[in-house]
Amino acid sequence: MSGLISEYDIAGKMGEGVAGRIPGRTPEEEMIRSDATAMRIQDAVVARVIYDIADTEGLGPRFDR
Repeated sequence: MSGLISEYDIAGKMGEGVAGRIPGRTPEEEMIRSDATAMRIQDAVVARVIYDIADTEGLGPRFDR
């Protein structure tokens, strides 16, 4: 499977697209691929934000420690 995607196929980083510095998909047939490896800290932060919202809203089950 090596070599299926070249540097030519990569338009930029996800943050550049979110910031509007590069366009998203131009034709609808294009795909957006993301390599989220080594993003554990972001996963932890998002999980904490979701937990805090659920706790504030009283959502989800409670577990005794």
